[in-house]
Amino acid sequence: MCDPEAKGAFLCDYEIFKNIYRLEARSAERAGQSVFLCLLTMRSTVETHRNDLIVIAMDKLEKVIVSSLRKGDVVSRFSPNQFVLLLPLSYENGERVIARILDRFGKEYKNPLIKIDVNLEPVI
Repeated sequence: MCDPEAKGAFLCDYEIFKNIYRLEARSAERAGQSVFLCLLTMRSTVETHRNDLIVIAMDKLEKVIVSSLRKGDVVSRFSPNQFVLLLPLSYENGERVIARILDRFGKEYKNPLIKIDVNLEPVI
């Protein structure tokens, strides 16, 4: 059930995300709109305590992503160190949104050992 009072992006498990992705892709194709898929991959620059660093940082990144996006955006954890985002907007706006997320994350979680790789691709 959807909470109409919820703020930020819709966070769901990956199985639900795949279905929403299919629906959005069909809708965007029919309407001639652009939708982008963004994969955020977190990595640690050191092997010592790598898993602990990733777990803590991923929890913080989840909060930043959900609070930084609009209600119509969809987010899911793709793997233990990856988030996938479905963004109905232009490439340029997608770059701005991702920059805002990375900036907020960097301010809220200051750890030089954590890096985030970004891949932003069109759905159709």
